[in-house]
Amino acid sequence: MPAPNRRRQIQSQLLESRRMLAAFGTPWPDPSSLSISFAHDGSDIHGQGNEIHSQLDALADRQEWQELALRAFQTWSYVADINVALTNDAGADFGTPGLLQNDPRFGEFRIGSIPQSGALANTLPFQVMAGTLSGDLLLNSATNFVYHDWAGGASPDPAPPESPQQFDLFSVFLHEAGNALGIEDNDLTSSVMFQNYTVPKGILTAQDIADIQALYGQRSDDYESVDNGSLLTASLIANPAGFDPAGQTIRVRGSLKDAADVDVYRYVPLSLSGDVTVTLQAREISLLQGKIELLNLTGGVLASAEADSVFDNDVSLTLGGLSAQQLAYIRVTGANGDVYSAGDYDLVIDYRSDTVQASDLVIPAYDSLAEHLWQNFDLVDDEVGATDVIADALPLPVMPGGIQSHRQEVLSSVGGTNDSGSADVDIWKVAAPATVSGAMRVYLSPIGGDAAADLKIQILDASGATVGASGRLAADGTWTLDVDQPTPGAEYFLRISVDPSSAVDVGNYVASAEFTPAFTDAHQMFSRTIQPGEDEFVRWNLRESKMYRFDLSATAASDDAGVRLTVYDAFTKEVVLVVGATAGGSRSVHAMLDSGDYILRFAAVSRGDAPVQAVDASLFVHGLSDDQDPGNGSDPDEGDSDYDPYYYYDDYDYDYDYYYYYYDPFGYDDYYSSN
Repeated sequence: MPAPNRRRQIQSQLLESRRMLAAFGTPWPDPSSLSISFAHDGSDIHGQGNEIHSQLDALADRQEWQELALRAFQTWSYVADINVALTNDAGADFGTPGLLQNDPRFGEFRIGSIPQSGALANTLPFQVMAGTLSGDLLLNSATNFVYHDWAGGASPDPAPPESPQQFDLFSVFLHEAGNALGIEDNDLTSSVMFQNYTVPKGILTAQDIADIQALYGQRSDDYESVDNGSLLTASLIANPAGFDPAGQTIRVRGSLKDAADVDVYRYVPLSLSGDVTVTLQAREISLLQGKIELLNLTGGVLASAEADSVFDNDVSLTLGGLSAQQLAYIRVTGANGDVYSAGDYDLVIDYRSDTVQASDLVIPAYDSLAEHLWQNFDLVDDEVGATDVIADALPLPVMPGGIQSHRQEVLSSVGGTNDSGSADVDIWKVAAPATVSGAMRVYLSPIGGDAAADLKIQILDASGATVGASGRLAADGTWTLDVDQPTPGAEYFLRISVDPSSAVDVGNYVASAEFTPAFTDAHQMFSRTIQPGEDEFVRWNLRESKMYRFDLSATAASDDAGVRLTVYDAFTKEVVLVVGATAGGSRSVHAMLDSGDYILRFAAVSRGDAPVQAVDASLFVHGLSDDQDPGNGSDPDEGDSDYDPYYYYDDYDYDYDYYYYYYDPFGYDDYYSSN
């Protein structure tokens, strides 16, 4: 047990007034390829199980309430240069390490639900420091939401004054979708982005449209050099040289920018007696619900079909016995003239037999637990042996859009044997930025669920020597490694291989390297020297539920020294968070904290049997999410210009019998293999 702590006089310190704001105003790196997924109930959200389906299934049929979430994002997409598609969710924990965009396990916008005090929902805009939590939308599972379909844009009837306060689900989804796309709350009561819920709002105001277009621009069609809305201006689809109709397809990317847009294509079919299938493919591309028509030379309709719903928005037509010149035009339009009439698509011409078409990769249902790659036993990269040595290492790509040199990531494959019979190895080169503070954190996550390969990872320097790193291996096979104080401008190498004991000898993975930048918008909550056996305490009054990132660092005379931060609920005395940092390094962790009082306990610790020494500790806190308040006076900012979310009691008098949580912050070093 720790030594008794000193009794201290309570000193209240009020910091300068400023809000702990999420990082709004940053667009997603690749806005043309965004997706939404509905996490399965029970998926872990920082120690709590997701409840989204059990909560909202009680309001309406599942696809009815899910369509409201899709429509909320599509409402923004309709007026801006964005594509949002529906994808499946494999049930990974929220915040699991992975790609910031286009991770094969879930969408950028994951929809979940957990209890939250004083908030209808919390949503995270895009920000590198949030990792895969960026874009996540978390409803309050304890809130009384009301389902209304907003058919024709009609708002629900107002509830009688004596009725308990109810909250329109679509209005909340629409507001939170704006947050997820990077739009900050405002003080315009007519706007859907007004900071508090007032009345149902289902239509964007001019200010809302201006705000989303300031980030992403107006919706455009990058695939038309000239308008192709008529037979006279139709875009030509040519048969590629060497085209093999028995085994290949012709694929053309297009886009509808609004409900009035029409795309017409001129296509001369091959002189074959077999069938031709024309598919308007929007699934996993956008939420376009489209219609295709096959026209003759005079514009007469030979056949037509439209997508059944936004949940199944691919549509195909098959015609048999075609001869040259018989099929002249393909017309693409929106099916219903609503917000789902805009979005990107692929137009696919397919002469292959039914048997060959049946062998195509299958996209799993959006509500299945299957990962795309795992369901198809598909490898992202079939390279074997090309990057087995440092001299042949490829640079780990900078994240999509190239806007953050501090973050590099890749989706790839490893396994099998090379020409010499040796096991395949992937080596990636990581270039440290010219300015580095804190640590380099490396993640490696296998892809494939129960069929994933067990992976190994080493961090090497340019000479091939192992770089000192602390690491841990999670139950799902994810590696997390930290290199403290990386050398600015240096090159590091990630050596990734399949563990020889793995039951699967080949597999896909996501790997990333993140250099902790100096976050100027964070708040330094603690900076002090901690003496052995004399823990330091801070009492933090948190009046808003929010997702936070904690960055803890330590400096000391010995590398064996460190600091441990334990966060307790001040009233239940339960431990809600534990994180440790060794001397010379820093550690980062995310946590969803409910409103209330918390005790932050800082203790000097040591590695193994080394004596405990004095350590200088520092804690920065970042507010990552934005909450929508119910508008019933629960918002601490409403009418209280002096409210400061950083208000806390410093030098707090520790006089409670808190449960002591035994935790070795450095124990995970034992799991890291340098072989």
